[in-house]
Amino acid sequence: MELKLKPYTGVENNWDDVKNDSDNDLGDDFDYQPNVEDDAKDNNVDSLDSTSKSEEVCGVKRIADLMVEDVWNLEFRTEDKTCQFYNAYSCWHGFVMKKDDVVRDNQGRIIIRQLVCNKEDWRNMRYLDLDDRSREARSLTRTKCPIRLRVKLDYDCGRWRVSCFVESHNHDLTQPPICASGFGQLSSHCH
Repeated sequence: MELKLKPYTGVENNWDDVKNDSDNDLGDDFDYQPNVEDDAKDNNVDSLDSTSKSEEVCGVKRIADLMVEDVWNLEFRTEDKTCQFYNAYSCWHGFVMKKDDVVRDNQGRIIIRQLVCNKEDWRNMRYLDLDDRSREARSLTRTKCPIRLRVKLDYDCGRWRVSCFVESHNHDLTQPPICASGFGQLSSHCH
């Protein structure tokens, strides 16, 4: 899966002329657009990771090659595109994402969405010690994993910008996908 990268200019660009041989191209759905204060240093290819420059020259970067700084600078057209990206990101990095908290404005629209690892949080302890349990409780799998991606709607441009990104897990991860479809066997990656 590859992302199109482009410097943020404040103006919508037409990227139809960018050549890409991948069938898994996400098109304009995921735009690498640095924040305004980062614009000067991120405007050229040399300021990005040198190990994948050949893919960046044409404005394309694979999810496997994304650095933490790249994720911080991502913008998305919709909340759903954010979820699609993070699901693909989680697949590649060996964990399952789940939707977490949302914040709504006074009109009921979602303005902040948080996506987390499925091992985030703890199971409620009151459900572990039930006396009238008909079957044994499932094993405890949650580890209070701190990883998260939070995006916030920017009203000025109508795009979703990353406002928080934590990358460190406190549990083992699965291997990156190796099957032909590009997705592993984890639950959120089945579609």
